[in-house]
Amino acid sequence: PPVQPSPSPSPSPRGFGGATWQRERLEGHTADLFYIPEADLVICIAPKGGTTSLFNWIYRGMFGREHGLPGDPDPPGVPWDQNCKFGVQHFEEPCWKGRVIHYNQSGVQANKWRLKNAATKVAIFRDPYDRLLSAYKSKIACDDGALIDIEGYARGLLGLAGLNTSALAWTKYGPSCRPGNPCEGGLRQEMTNLYGPLWHYGYPCLSMHDYVRALDLIRTKHRAREINAHFRPQDCFFDQIDYDYHLNITGLSSAQALRPIAESLHFSAANAQPIPIMHQTAPGTVKLWMPPEDQKKLTQFAALTGMPPGWQQNLYRS
Repeated sequence: PPVQPSPSPSPSPRGFGGATWQRERLEGHTADLFYIPEADLVICIAPKGGTTSLFNWIYRGMFGREHGLPGDPDPPGVPWDQNCKFGVQHFEEPCWKGRVIHYNQSGVQANKWRLKNAATKVAIFRDPYDRLLSAYKSKIACDDGALIDIEGYARGLLGLAGLNTSALAWTKYGPSCRPGNPCEGGLRQEMTNLYGPLWHYGYPCLSMHDYVRALDLIRTKHRAREINAHFRPQDCFFDQIDYDYHLNITGLSSAQALRPIAESLHFSAANAQPIPIMHQTAPGTVKLWMPPEDQKKLTQFAALTGMPPGWQQNLYRS
């Protein structure tokens, strides 16, 4: 069934227990734990694992409005909340009114008792190998039709890996630099200032080989906790928190799997929305060819993800 009670926690799930990992955890900038005080609910979920779908649904249920951004048109019948200036995962924004707390690493340690003893604790995770491939395709691949590296993902990975910018590739066009829509002067100047003569109207990106190479170097340098959250190994603190539910969204086909969260939140009838379907992909659905040596390196990085007992053997590539 899609909803599975948690087994007894293992004292040292895969990816945990070593001094190096604990040091990386404490030095990391963000965690994957969210706490909703009014429901005494803990949710562990990571980017590229359904966060946008989940928190857009929670926002609608809490406020009866869509989480919008400036300039977004109103959807039929449900206005955007124009008080939101950033993406739905920015819980520090006034529009959230403090109703969801995203703990950083120090916050997890300081609130360990609250998190361990919450009324409902739900861990949502995705096959970590597929998650890394998905992050590559949507954030860093050399796809001329995508908004590539606008947040500096490629540069950030290369910097942590100790590689110079010679590893960068370039998309042919950026979002405002397409045939028939030439780059506007401000963007052209900004990109030229950033990249100088290297820039030719596109965004920097990475080949799959250089992406895997950067992740492998970051792993061997023990800096995996420092990278952007879309690529960082998910950390649900399974060694410290005994979750009530483990939801593997890879292959999850029934929206009823999120019923424990819906029942904890007690949305009003007026605000209740259908529970979203997070992902319906089986392991291995996200396919990108790479040589066996790169597959091995990506598998080693994926194995840094702490998974609940009982799931590990099914989630990692050999």
